[in-house]
Amino acid sequence: MPIEGCLSLNQARARVKENSVIIGSINQANSTIKPVEVATNTKVQVATNNETNNKLFVKQELQNTSSAVAIAFPHENYIQQGLQIIKDNHDIGKTVADTREYIDEDEQMSKITIFNHGLKIFFPSDVHMAAVASYYKNKYGVNIHIVCESPAKKTYDLMQQLNDGEQLGIIARPAKFMKHVTPLIISKQNEDIFIIVLDSVDKNPAFIYGIERVFKEKLTNSDDKKNYHLMLVDAKRQADLISCRNDALIILKDALRKPNVVSYFEPSSKKVSTCEYQTSANSSVVLARYQAKLPAFLFKTVQINSTINNFTDEDKSTVLKISAKGYTKTLKTHLDKYNRAVMVTKVTKFIYQGATTSVAEHEWLVNEYLLIKGFLMLAKAFTELDDGTGKIDASKQELLLSKYFCADF
Repeated sequence: MPIEGCLSLNQARARVKENSVIIGSINQANSTIKPVEVATNTKVQVATNNETNNKLFVKQELQNTSSAVAIAFPHENYIQQGLQIIKDNHDIGKTVADTREYIDEDEQMSKITIFNHGLKIFFPSDVHMAAVASYYKNKYGVNIHIVCESPAKKTYDLMQQLNDGEQLGIIARPAKFMKHVTPLIISKQNEDIFIIVLDSVDKNPAFIYGIERVFKEKLTNSDDKKNYHLMLVDAKRQADLISCRNDALIILKDALRKPNVVSYFEPSSKKVSTCEYQTSANSSVVLARYQAKLPAFLFKTVQINSTINNFTDEDKSTVLKISAKGYTKTLKTHLDKYNRAVMVTKVTKFIYQGATTSVAEHEWLVNEYLLIKGFLMLAKAFTELDDGTGKIDASKQELLLSKYFCADF
């Protein structure tokens, strides 16, 4: 792959120093939408291995109750490793309670929902995403870049370096202190370039308007003779306010492992719009905009129950993997493994009086794949950063950021 890292050595060193700045409200990650559900803080304590069944149990002290529940998780060893890595390396990311709040200004009510998963959700830093990109590159041969600040311009520049038949994953973040990211797939086929937008919460993220502005600036009076196809995927997957980065890494890895992944995306309608730019006196470039459907094999991370409930039997039978021993993993067996009954506490409060008007508890079926996979990726990808003692090696961090992280700062 001809694409080189976008960060200079000095920029990478500066980025190492500031990489721990993942402070601020994590809820800003998805501040452009109303949450599907809503929640407040829970205290989570990790217990030791249960001596009987060697499963990781997590004790929850639920707010407003004296009850405690113990939940067993798959991949418990990786979860333990991930928690230890976070404890020893503050620059790797942080864990955040699944707290979702929706303000109803008309009724002056605050509606809060607590999802008591038993584990907080891992929110990765830029250096962790770079480590995962390196890990996936070494294991699967896929190419993923994290682009921050002026992502539309950098996306355009990166796609110009693609050879025919190549495809690239981009995790785009519009600004340094913005938490939410948008995964993109860039693919070149002859003189056609496809940009597939896979935002987990919005099929028309604000980032897209930046792409169209950059294209207009770049293509007018240029020698570019390609045709561009902007495909906006209509698939809201994320319900919590934290998991966009883990979702982006997973969905790009799964998509890029398919040769010519563009062929799996079926337009849900005819071209939404077409713009033609005159690049010279005798030639022009076309930018076509489509709506597209997410293929079933990429629905592993979906958290929204209404989407899951709309899966057809054909969707559920989609083959995700066939093991060396011949075991077939389908979307149904995947969801059966990771769908879990989670206790949900709903609290409604008056905004100004601060009084609680109602509290209700019930069980909610949740796909916890993103939560569990976040720790699994952390434990496995940390080998790209480990100095041999469980701490981040500064020189390895610097190298990974210079190769996989693109930024102006």
